[in-house]
Amino acid sequence: MTAERSHWWVTAAGALTSLVLNLDQATVLLGAPTIAEALGADLSATQWMFSGFLLPLAALVMLGGGLTDRFGASLMLRSGLTLFIAGTVGSAFAGSMGLLIGLRAVSGTGAALAFPASVALLRVHLPAGRPLNIALGLWFTGALGGSAIGPLIGGLLLRAWPWWSIFWLSCGFALAALVPVLIGVREDPAPSAATDLRVLPSLAGAVGLALLIWGLISAGQEGWGSGSVLWRMLGGLGVLALMTAALRRGAGSRPEVGIDRRRLAAGLIIMLLAIVSVVGTMFFVITYLQGILGFSPLVAGAAFMPFGVVAALISPFAMRLLERFGFGRMLGSAVLLEVAGLVLVSRMTPTSPYPVVGIALALVGGAMSVFPAVSLHLALSAAPASRGGIVSGAHTVAIQLGQLLSIAIIGSLVASRVGGIYRSLLGDAGLDPDVPSEITTDLALGRSAAPPGVSEADGLLYKIAGEKAFTTAVGQAALIVLAAIAVVAVAALAVLRPKRDHSPAVSRTEPSTP
Repeated sequence: MTAERSHWWVTAAGALTSLVLNLDQATVLLGAPTIAEALGADLSATQWMFSGFLLPLAALVMLGGGLTDRFGASLMLRSGLTLFIAGTVGSAFAGSMGLLIGLRAVSGTGAALAFPASVALLRVHLPAGRPLNIALGLWFTGALGGSAIGPLIGGLLLRAWPWWSIFWLSCGFALAALVPVLIGVREDPAPSAATDLRVLPSLAGAVGLALLIWGLISAGQEGWGSGSVLWRMLGGLGVLALMTAALRRGAGSRPEVGIDRRRLAAGLIIMLLAIVSVVGTMFFVITYLQGILGFSPLVAGAAFMPFGVVAALISPFAMRLLERFGFGRMLGSAVLLEVAGLVLVSRMTPTSPYPVVGIALALVGGAMSVFPAVSLHLALSAAPASRGGIVSGAHTVAIQLGQLLSIAIIGSLVASRVGGIYRSLLGDAGLDPDVPSEITTDLALGRSAAPPGVSEADGLLYKIAGEKAFTTAVGQAALIVLAAIAVVAVAALAVLRPKRDHSPAVSRTEPSTP
């Protein structure tokens, strides 16, 4: 096989891996209401369906990078894609939400191996310069394309087939990514046996995150002041604190030379906070489109596209815009776009015209195209070029952790508020607010129904009150998260503000692992 032909096999493997891992998350986001209804799941179980995938991805992606350095990119990419395919095929046959959650965790573990390996494969097997730049560009195109077209493709599938069809789609693309790795990628160079895998900290991180997410999700049903909820969250935070302390002690004997920890932390916190306020809200926008506006999955997928399309159109130019307008202006623009979009979401009602929703999605999509470039630039500027891989891996963790926390926090805020809002609206309308608990539970997924035995006219009033309660709870949750993030951001900037003589100057940085 010629070197040029081998280069194209490597490029195809990297781009298809990026495509399928992002396509999978986008189609599952669209299909979540359909899956929950088919498997009889409530909001808490649906949150765990997302968390089952995101938790191992966030906790183990750094371990996946270490395994790639130790055993080689092609081996770990094959292993990661195989594990992802196994979990995805199993998900298509899952007969209960509990089984689906477990199988999504298998897929997430595979993604934690495949994500870093797909980028490392390009860097190891392609020469620096044009071949590598083209491959990295296609890798990013695959990531953005998967997120942009995933909802529409998922909607097309769900129009013709049941919910499990979206998992067969992911399986097909994963097999397509695996083929060039198997037949067209040469052996990796001899890997380094000195790589510090840090297996125990990664596993401890997974345990700590699991306890924290368990506490956050259960708060939606048990209440934020519940003793068991608080103990779970405190236990998770305690495990994570111990893990961090152990890592810092271990790093004390081999200090990182030339790394500005304050600037690095600031870059990661910017990305984390930007994601936390968005992903969970977008899940409820999808639910709103299908459950409240009555859109089919196909129409909802098309209606959701402004989010992904705007992000895909702006992202390729984000670094160039950063060079032209500077860090401060770009960060300020991203914040304004996100706040404007989420405020519009908070104003949605059961009778809002779609253009309002479409504008909100486009604004948030624009913000999400800028935040990764701004935060990554700041993080990379905190370390020498030789540590770019570690910084990029940490940036990836911030993104996945933000998604994980967003689903848990915003979902639980909606679940804990929607029932009280619903009963208040019923009382205001002169209706009996003492309704069965399963009705208020379903409201968190946009499913409004009247209690049995009421008249048709009263049934319509119950349904209207349920839809109003859902949109009000989602709007309040979005605003609460925005306010909390503003407080955290101010505190973080006060603590982590870089010194004036280290203010970031915009420079060209090489692409990194999203």
